[in-house]
Amino acid sequence: MAGKRVFNHRIVVAEPESRFASPRVAALYTWWRAAGAGGLPLRRQFDIVEHRRLAPYLFLVEREAGGWRFKIQGESVIAALGVNEMGMAVRDVGGASYGEALEAYYDTLAADRLPRTCTGQLAAYGRDFQRFESIDCPLSREGGAVDFILGVMDTAL
Repeated sequence: MAGKRVFNHRIVVAEPESRFASPRVAALYTWWRAAGAGGLPLRRQFDIVEHRRLAPYLFLVEREAGGWRFKIQGESVIAALGVNEMGMAVRDVGGASYGEALEAYYDTLAADRLPRTCTGQLAAYGRDFQRFESIDCPLSREGGAVDFILGVMDTAL
């Protein structure tokens, strides 16, 4: 899909007092806080077996030398977006301006090392707008820089 896909959205840093519309978003945030224990969780701490109910709603983005790349997208994420972007460079998705803006957002999230939630409306391939809530949680490979963004996208609100 060319161009913008997210409309009327609001992005905020997730805080302990945050209220989430999606129990799935809340579950990932709760895990992130506990796993990080005041710091940045490691990617290897997330075991999909322990979070299998979240699997269809999960996505994982990895930082590579040339930018960010989608590594995992659950079935519900693919259905909501109307396209499977696994393996694609973030800057190449949804048209140049959308992909570049999303990559810049991930860079900011990695620099801040704090999870963010996004709420708004999602448009995908001619379908009516659907409400969504998502969370983007930074993870590290070895405890230093942010190497991954683990998230949940939920349209069942």
